[in-house]
Amino acid sequence: MERVYNFLTHRISPKILRTGYEPLEEDNVNSSIMSMAASVNQEFVAKKTPQYLVSFIVSIGAFSHGTSIGWSAPALPNMEKQGDFPGFKSDSNMATWLGAITFMGCFFSGFFIGFLLQHIGRKWTMLVHGPPFLIGWLVIAFAPNLMWILVGRFITGLCGAGMTLGILIYIGEVAQAKIRGTLCNAIGLAIGLGILFTYILGSIISWSHLSLVNAFFPGIFTVGVFFIPESPYYLLANGRIEETLESLKSLRGATEEEQIIPEYFSKKISVQHRKEATWSDTLAAYVLKPFGICMMLIIFQQFGGIKGVLFYSVEMFSYAGTDVNANIAAITLAGAQVIVLLASTQTVEIWGRRISIMVSELGMTISLVALGTFFYLKEHNEDIRLEWLPLTSLLFYVLSYNLGVGPVTWTLVSELLPSNSKGLTSSIIAAFSHGLAFLITKFFIDMQKLFTSYGCYWFFAAMSFAGFVFCLVVIPETKGKKLQDIQAFFRK
Repeated sequence: MERVYNFLTHRISPKILRTGYEPLEEDNVNSSIMSMAASVNQEFVAKKTPQYLVSFIVSIGAFSHGTSIGWSAPALPNMEKQGDFPGFKSDSNMATWLGAITFMGCFFSGFFIGFLLQHIGRKWTMLVHGPPFLIGWLVIAFAPNLMWILVGRFITGLCGAGMTLGILIYIGEVAQAKIRGTLCNAIGLAIGLGILFTYILGSIISWSHLSLVNAFFPGIFTVGVFFIPESPYYLLANGRIEETLESLKSLRGATEEEQIIPEYFSKKISVQHRKEATWSDTLAAYVLKPFGICMMLIIFQQFGGIKGVLFYSVEMFSYAGTDVNANIAAITLAGAQVIVLLASTQTVEIWGRRISIMVSELGMTISLVALGTFFYLKEHNEDIRLEWLPLTSLLFYVLSYNLGVGPVTWTLVSELLPSNSKGLTSSIIAAFSHGLAFLITKFFIDMQKLFTSYGCYWFFAAMSFAGFVFCLVVIPETKGKKLQDIQAFFRK
């Protein structure tokens, strides 16, 4: 490494290597890169295995977040059945708080996650959330009353959201362009697996034992993340040249330091014109445009109604009065979600981001219209023989959501936002997303009482169709593009 560091600091233009972000003269950049490229091995092909490995390690954190999201669906009916807390009913106000307070924790994580991402890095942002996440599960497992369960749920939501945002930013910065979409979508797959795991295990064991099992995963995540490299983008932006080279060497499976110098310079050029953004910098057009797009994507994602549907899936099937066992139906939904999330890791690279979300929004629109129609006929005492429709519609709805709107929205967040403002803007977007998720989850039952069940589903259908139109008109395609090229697009 010392040989490469000397090569960089003595043979390459000092203007390229200084840690400030003053503009460079393009001729100097090009001539320096050309001379550098002639002196290194140009036939090196980066290995994908190290990138898949670090993605697998960090995805354990996303899996943990999924267990937190999925906990309430099996736990609340089990809690009522066991009678651990006298007076508790699954349709009570406390039940809605137990379901929704996780997203309140997620919301509050947005107030400090941007600071952590910018000041301690992507790796340590993920790390610091692991131990308290584990503690949150233990608080739930050994809670003497419902208030302590609320505290534990808040902690797991706070840590799960912060951890997952750090994971998305990290994967977006360490993965090569040709596999970045697949790896970012794999985070959504991990969350889906966490939900499915909790649904299945929660139908077998008690809610307290389920919480103990879930505490295992944040611990494994913390140990694993300790050994992965920091994001080279973050290291480079902070002038840590030697660590950047070491990180790139590890992530690309290079045997010689010189092999990763071309990529080092590619990343260097993308960061040397910038400084870390402040609140006022978010008003710049090149930040405001992608930020606005991401915010609109989040609005359409959350008002598609997915959080309310998943959190109260067991209760919804019971209300529908079908012959299908409510727990089995909920597990079927979660299983279908995992299958489509697995498929989406490939379709996002085949169809692209834009088409994936458009197809997803249309599928959600159709299924929500059908579901609303079923409840309209049921609530108007129509003699219908459509007991198969709720499960079929919800299956199609969950499949459609996880084909694009769910995972690809966050892939676009990790790709569209400028690197220098990603810590700040992504934290705002995450807080906004979780704030909406909290409101929808907390007041989903109240919305059904106020607007009727079919009114809610038709509203979600209208929002999904609006999301389709928005993607058709506004969303740019980012498939296969380097992050610096995407950022250049918004600077035009």
